[in-house]
Amino acid sequence: MPYAKPSDVPDAVPAAKKAQFMRVWNSAYKKAKADGLDDAAAEKKAFAEAWGVIGKENKMGNPKQEYRSINTEIRAAKSGDGMLRVFGHAAIFNTPTVLTDFMGSFTESIAPGTFSRALREKQDVRCLLNHDRNCVLGRTASETLKLKEDEDGLFFDCNLPDTQLARDVHALVKRGDISGCSFGFKVRTNEWTEDKDGKVSRTLTDVDLSDVSIVTYPAYQEASCEARSVGEVLAAHRAEKKTKKVDGEDLTADCFLYVGDPEKTETWHLPWKFSSEEKTKSHLRNALARFNQTDIPSGEKDAVWKKLVAKCKEYDIKVEGEGKSDEGLLAVLERRIRGAW
Repeated sequence: MPYAKPSDVPDAVPAAKKAQFMRVWNSAYKKAKADGLDDAAAEKKAFAEAWGVIGKENKMGNPKQEYRSINTEIRAAKSGDGMLRVFGHAAIFNTPTVLTDFMGSFTESIAPGTFSRALREKQDVRCLLNHDRNCVLGRTASETLKLKEDEDGLFFDCNLPDTQLARDVHALVKRGDISGCSFGFKVRTNEWTEDKDGKVSRTLTDVDLSDVSIVTYPAYQEASCEARSVGEVLAAHRAEKKTKKVDGEDLTADCFLYVGDPEKTETWHLPWKFSSEEKTKSHLRNALARFNQTDIPSGEKDAVWKKLVAKCKEYDIKVEGEGKSDEGLLAVLERRIRGAW
């Protein structure tokens, strides 16, 4: 249902953007309902549009802070001069993690070398407790925090200060009461992929580092209202993708059975994936009826036909003579389809 006031908008939306988010969401929801979508599909479309607006605007400025956490082995020790130390990995390479919130989900991994530029530039990174800037345990600028990339990931080694907080952290890590690590970052470059089932994956390849943290609860978290949510990251990615409007919906390339050139939407033909099953089935039937009139190179036509047949089977649409895509067969199919629907 439409939001009544900005304070009803999800907490993941920055406070300064709540009123705008509400306006875009409400407008998109009402339009989707007018187009015949059910409540769930209308809400999904409204969230995508509202987050997309915020994502596009954020792209114009600095990237927002993000946080990732892992449950790992942290060790507590004393150095030769008796100083307390904690060390371990704040990030692990090539370990896919599924991130989820109310807006959707994607799988994320960290590529080797993601932190190399930040380390070369000697970025000023803090070691914190639970990403709390008031709980500083070390800092690269003062050489009390050392960072390096090894074959496993981002390794940190922090010489703790002579404070009660530091002594408590050391004792908790040594006892095993705290075993999580995390890092705060802003993305410089990343790579996105989407499989045939629409599952989205993101690989971080270059980031700016703000902190590494010892954390009580090692899970994906929004450390503050300034943090970027999973939904916002996903929506910003979708906002960057090319789309083609079909039947009132903005469709990405994966929603078409044939894509001649991913950069030229005029070469995208035979849309099949829509927000509702009713629309999807309708367009699959249309694709069957007009397949032979579609501008697809002859060398690729059989492969596209097989994809179309497979999608029709998924949605229980009967296709007769499904083995070939020759003109004679398609003419027969077209006549039968017109008679059936």
